[in-house]
Amino acid sequence: MEDIDKTKDELIAELELLRSEVAALQQAGRSQSATGLPPTASAVPTLTLPDSLGLATRPEATGQYTILFVDDSEVDRATYRRFLLQDSDRTYNIVEFDNGEDALQWCQHEIPDILLLDYYLPDIDGLELLEELLQQTGRNTLPAIVLTGQGNLQMAVDLLKSGAQDYLQKSQITPEVLQRSISYVLRHSQLMREREWQRQQQQILAKTALAIRDSLKLEDILNTTVTEIRNILLCDRVIIFQLAPDLSGRVVVESVGSEARPILSTQIHDPCLSESYFERFRQGLVTAKSDIYRAQIAPCHLEFLTNLQVRANLVVPILQGENLWGLLIAHHCVAPREWQASEIELLRQLSAQASIAIRAQTSRTNIRGDSGKTAIVHQICSRQYCDVRSLYVLPSRQPAMG
Repeated sequence: MEDIDKTKDELIAELELLRSEVAALQQAGRSQSATGLPPTASAVPTLTLPDSLGLATRPEATGQYTILFVDDSEVDRATYRRFLLQDSDRTYNIVEFDNGEDALQWCQHEIPDILLLDYYLPDIDGLELLEELLQQTGRNTLPAIVLTGQGNLQMAVDLLKSGAQDYLQKSQITPEVLQRSISYVLRHSQLMREREWQRQQQQILAKTALAIRDSLKLEDILNTTVTEIRNILLCDRVIIFQLAPDLSGRVVVESVGSEARPILSTQIHDPCLSESYFERFRQGLVTAKSDIYRAQIAPCHLEFLTNLQVRANLVVPILQGENLWGLLIAHHCVAPREWQASEIELLRQLSAQASIAIRAQTSRTNIRGDSGKTAIVHQICSRQYCDVRSLYVLPSRQPAMG
């Protein structure tokens, strides 16, 4: 019973120290179990990327959060609702359950931004519920704050080791304490998402770089590019548009979701787009329109985009030397979308890789039929691959994220 004799300040200090130690252990475990990118792969690996959370759909971008209460006390749940209404910085969509089994079923379809969990439930305790959720979701941690009616240091340690992010004693909860705990958990979740985003970026860049080195099929490389972009951005359509000398062109590759109609192989000519428009892209212009109806767009071009079901778009040039070969374009069709700086930078980098692939394909075409020179193409691809690899500083080991 030694823990009961400790003061609240002593318990808080020890708990903060344990939080740091547990976080360090979890990070070390992820690093040890991670797999690295093989430096001399003989073929393009099949990379299965985990489900992404697009930056534009992150809750911190909207200020709206889903919070799950699991507590068999209706009085306590009402108290927490009242406390959250005093939070002027965030809006909460509150879901409530009075038992663990119903909460587990709900979490099969959605993971809340915050889980407010009573340790003592009528059908399952908080520790068991956390372990079930970790197994169900395949995560290492959960955005969980566990509440209990008594202070116990060992319980707090067990909960943090089981994936919870914070631990509060019910008698000590005030609006300020609850909001501070929620802020702590949300910051941690945001950091984890940013690390996961960076890891997925590196995977995509590595995958396309390997494809450039190991494959001479341009269509395969470009298809890989648009598919992986749509997976990580969670947008409705990604295309590569090849420009013709008469300023028309066609969609050469496309990745499209169920919310948008396919436009692959569509021949496109927009009379509103003059030579000066494309000249700006040749000089490196990147455009990011969050809502075409709020952007300064000529009426005829607005009609053209509307016919393609575009609501927001991100357009990056693909260059060949000083010439504009085409455009790498992401479309969001169902609603407006704020494009993030990191999303724009990702498309810039992938556009550069597409340019390298096109240049390698052009070299191959120019020397086709001369078997003695075919090796030059492989040398070009390998050299460009190494250049890309060094530019993006792809690590040999990358921590696995929970």
